[in-house]
Amino acid sequence: MPSDAKTASLLRSTPEGKCAYLDADVRDPQKILTQAARTLDFDRPIGLILLGIMGQVSDDEEPERIVAELIDALPRGSYVALSDGTDTSEKLKVAIEAYNTQSANSYHLRSPERIGSFLQELCLVEPGLVKSADWRPDPGSADIAHDQSHAVGAVGQILG
Repeated sequence: MPSDAKTASLLRSTPEGKCAYLDADVRDPQKILTQAARTLDFDRPIGLILLGIMGQVSDDEEPERIVAELIDALPRGSYVALSDGTDTSEKLKVAIEAYNTQSANSYHLRSPERIGSFLQELCLVEPGLVKSADWRPDPGSADIAHDQSHAVGAVGQILG
């Protein structure tokens, strides 16, 4: 089956699972949760993926609160994957500043520790919060230029 036919098949749902598109902004977690509840069973574990999205949220918009609100709605056993760009490179900070002056949207680099704090209530899966390039790389894969990797990520599970 061609890949676009497989995708269309998934979007129409099957007895094994469901798929839905939500048109929402991460700054409105209640809208996301309300729409997601139409498709997802919040009595069973859910996977939440926040890859590169929280950097779109300014400090004034309280990214920690947004992530906490999303996590608090998830049942025990759920997993959360989060990754974002860090402020560890002067070159990247200059590039992001230039991007932010020319873009309708801005990106907000944060320290690895601050990004990790978004998942502080979760039990992190090994290897924990690490540079994204180091998170379970394929054995024998070409080594990514480690000094050029300026994003960190982790996966955590809700245990209690």
